[in-house]
Amino acid sequence: MRDIEIGIGCLSSISKQVWNIRLAVYFFLQDFT
Repeated sequence: MRDIEIGIGCLSSISKQVWNIRLAVYFFLQDFT
């Protein structure tokens, strides 16, 4: 069970990082135009 919890934690942290990158790219493009 611990392994599953750790895996879920890793996935959630990765998804948060992906969202941060998306927001950064989005704002970067907004600045660009």
